[in-house]
Amino acid sequence: MNLREGRSGGKEAATATTMALLACALFPMEGLYPVTLLAGLLSWLLFEGLAALLSHCTLKPILGLFLVPLLLYAAALPLYATAADQAAVVYPDANAAALLCFFIPCLLVPVLLGLETILRAARLFLWPGVVSLLLILLCAAPQFQTYRLFPILSGGLPELLKQTGRALPRFLAPLLALLSVRRGIHGLAHARRSGRRALALSLPVILSVQFGTALSASRGSLSQMNAPLYQIIEAAQANQQGIRLDRLLIFFWVIVAVLGVAFLLYAAALLICRCFAVRDIRPVGALLVGLAAMLFLTACLPAQPPERYLYVQHIGVERGESLPYRVTLLANQAKPEEGEESTPTQEILSAEAHSLPEAATMLEAELPYQLNFSRASLLVLSSELAKSGEIMELMDISLDKLRLSPYINMAVAEQEIEDLLASPKSFIGFAQLRESRESRALDLLIPLTTDTGSAVFSGANMVGTLSQEDTLPVQIGIGTFQNGRLQIPIENEKVSVTLRRMGAPKVTLEGDSASLFVRLEADAEKPSLKETYTKKELERIIGTHLATEMARVFTVTQAMDADVFGFGKAAIRQCGFMREWDSKAWRATFQRLNVSFAVEIHL
Repeated sequence: MNLREGRSGGKEAATATTMALLACALFPMEGLYPVTLLAGLLSWLLFEGLAALLSHCTLKPILGLFLVPLLLYAAALPLYATAADQAAVVYPDANAAALLCFFIPCLLVPVLLGLETILRAARLFLWPGVVSLLLILLCAAPQFQTYRLFPILSGGLPELLKQTGRALPRFLAPLLALLSVRRGIHGLAHARRSGRRALALSLPVILSVQFGTALSASRGSLSQMNAPLYQIIEAAQANQQGIRLDRLLIFFWVIVAVLGVAFLLYAAALLICRCFAVRDIRPVGALLVGLAAMLFLTACLPAQPPERYLYVQHIGVERGESLPYRVTLLANQAKPEEGEESTPTQEILSAEAHSLPEAATMLEAELPYQLNFSRASLLVLSSELAKSGEIMELMDISLDKLRLSPYINMAVAEQEIEDLLASPKSFIGFAQLRESRESRALDLLIPLTTDTGSAVFSGANMVGTLSQEDTLPVQIGIGTFQNGRLQIPIENEKVSVTLRRMGAPKVTLEGDSASLFVRLEADAEKPSLKETYTKKELERIIGTHLATEMARVFTVTQAMDADVFGFGKAAIRQCGFMREWDSKAWRATFQRLNVSFAVEIHL
């Protein structure tokens, strides 16, 4: 018999099972931490029950065939998710064959070499893989918002049970694979101990990663996002200098997925060999890897060579004259054609259409290139379109078809879009606008391209504008302000004061009353004031002025029905179920909300 089981210890078996659990639970990213807890508990109980049954009786090999479809299903999910993620957001220029040439040998080699090779490789790469997953918490920490955790059970108990039923096979399959290979790890007793160790290690990691992603993005954004782990870290590091960890970490994530899938495929092949008395596992293993390759191909789309692309950098959308939308694109070619100069060519393209994908199709018909939107970094809306709220429907159609990032930055233009595409800066992503529309727990200020202020949004609709002076009090109140300079009237003249944030703002909410407390460090840039006023008096003057300004801006935005200070985040934390949040009627409460502002200044 050439089943290539070998002999390995319990630690190696535990690491391989942990790899498979991580791969099945995190690729794709589905379910919430309550679902993980319940599915993990149920899978442990079923694992212990089956192990106890095996210790008292010997099951016929043919019964193992019933486990093969479950193992293949569990192996297909992370493989398909990894392939789709790679093709969608990591290597959008590569075709399916190129990705296949990388993945399939990585699966084929460990499956053909056998169980001992898989287990020892899993032990070697387990801790780098675990650390790479936990680094998500560190990289995405600046984006964490606790209100995104609520309501904890959005669909109530029926939805929790439904999601647990979907997640249970993915948690159970690695444990059943472990029992299937028990002969290669010195028997059933070692397999039971290894399964317990695997659950004890993998569940905290899975819960931590799910908790971190839940703090980083809303549930609606996660459910519609390709490669959420990758895109969350990519968005967190987009404006940072130094090493791009998103490029580094994905290397280890792929290793986790490949070794986890290889372990499941080997276990499935071993069950087939025992059932039909096949003496050599390698042909069966190669067949199962071939089936996995077919699944892989369904996740990848053919692509053009990079030199045949025009890469879209900025997108502008406004009302059209004959069709609903006029779409303007700023694009450049990554690689010049042979014989041309090395300077990338930049083009501004424009077309009227019913949607962004239709506009892209119309423009491609007139170009010798294919438009690639995977690197688009800015979406500019006309103020008229922003006020209509149509951007949500427009983007929902475009995200998947054009492979746009949900974190694409947004800005609102009050001038001609074509003249502004090359220069504006924005730090509000579309994912935040979608989150605001879905939760209705906060509203956004989206920068104007003229750098003169912000567009005020209520949900997905623009309802007004704030000047740059009025935007600053909101930034201070919501904690996005880091440091800056402000003109404050003292002694009938405006004095320049440098401000720096000290900690996060604190919001309390009780009924129709709320309070917002902010602590700032300040430096008055007029030495003579220190001779006229004491330190306490200056702190009181500056703090009172800022609190008054925040109250004034709140009154203005409250009249627009725009909760730009985010008091709804405190309200949603009081709700455990979605029906509680729906019955709370927060928007009606917000209209009559009385807010007191307090600013503590430290000179």
